[in-house]
Amino acid sequence: MTVCVAANQLRIGSCVDSLVHSYTPGFPPIVYGDTRSLRLAPHNATYNMMSHHLKRAGIRFDASEGKQPDWFMDNINNFKKPITFAKGDRAESTDVSGNHSYTLLPHHDFNKMVLPNSMSD
Repeated sequence: MTVCVAANQLRIGSCVDSLVHSYTPGFPPIVYGDTRSLRLAPHNATYNMMSHHLKRAGIRFDASEGKQPDWFMDNINNFKKPITFAKGDRAESTDVSGNHSYTLLPHHDFNKMVLPNSMSD
């Protein structure tokens, strides 16, 4: 399963073989439960009304040209530093058999998704 999400908070629990592209400026993603083979990556979708929709949803975003604000640069890579609660209340990124509950998507596998302006385009 592949998910692309922008949210103030993201919780990912008990999923298997999934890819999550996320933009969570307020807080790193939370990974919990029996999660296995999760791949985390930066948000990869764009469309004309995205800034407007993020603002209406209360998700902090600054799409201005030039130098980005400090908070933006500090939080744009939150996907790289998830908070993990492994099965059995163990705060680690591996399960009991040594399998990683999550990894970061390698750069060479990243693809940008461009959405149409409308369904008729």
